[in-house]
Order: sequence, then structure tokens, then C-alpha cells
Amino acid sequence: MVAAALGYLLSVVANFTTVPIGLAAGKFKGRLIERSKTRALQAYKEVRALHDGTRDKYIYAIHSWGFVIAYLIMSSAAAVVGSLLPQSDRAPFFLVASTFLLLMSARRLWIVVFTLNRVQYFDDYQAQLKKRWPDLALDN
Repeated sequence: MVAAALGYLLSVVANFTTVPIGLAAGKFKGRLIERSKTRALQAYKEVRALHDGTRDKYIYAIHSWGFVIAYLIMSSAAAVVGSLLPQSDRAPFFLVASTFLLLMSARRLWIVVFTLNRVQYFDDYQAQLKKRWPDLALDN
């Protein structure tokens, strides 16, 4: 009897919350698409500046590769310090920091490679953006 009453109560609650959860999910999806459009427009402006020459490609590459190398050096240093420490409480911290810095280096490397690839094949990148979002203002 208690299980039936609990089941009925849960079904009533589910009926009342289904619509608000669906509306919230729809709004979240809309915000997510707008955020993706904003990010795509920011990335396009950066790639266009590099392609047109208003921003220097070589300085961008040196700056970005510098970050990649700095992250790798810090990751290696943290791994060495973490492995040289005797079994203490701080050794896992250095190993986690090393892993985090290695992931940051990989992320930055990924961004650099994709950005420079988009600069190299700018017309294809622009056509792909126009195809994906026809209402995106790419001429600004």
C-alpha cells in the first residue's frame, strides 16, 4: 500500500516537473548554441586578423609555442620533484600538477595547430562557417 502511494506521488511530481525541465533544457540548448556562435565568431576574427596580416603570424606562433614549451618544462620539473621526494604527502600533488601542466600543454598545442591550419586554408574555413551558420556576420 505504501509503495503504491509513493509511486502515485512520484508520478504526480513527474507530471508537473516534466514541462519545466523540458523548457529549461530548450533554453539551455539555445544559450549553448549562442555561446558556440560567439566563440566561433571570436575564433574567426582571430584567424582573419592572422590571415589578413593585421596580426603577425610569427609573433602569434612564437608566443603560442613559448607557452607550450613553458608548460612542458614546468610539467617535467613537477614530475622530477614529485618523483625525487621521499614518500611524503606532497609527492602526489607534484605528480597531479605535472599531469595538469602536460594537459595544458597539449591543449595549447591543439589550439595553435588548428588556428594555423585555419589560417592556411582560410577560404575553406570561411565557407564552412557560412555553411554551418548562415546568419553569422563574418564581414565585420
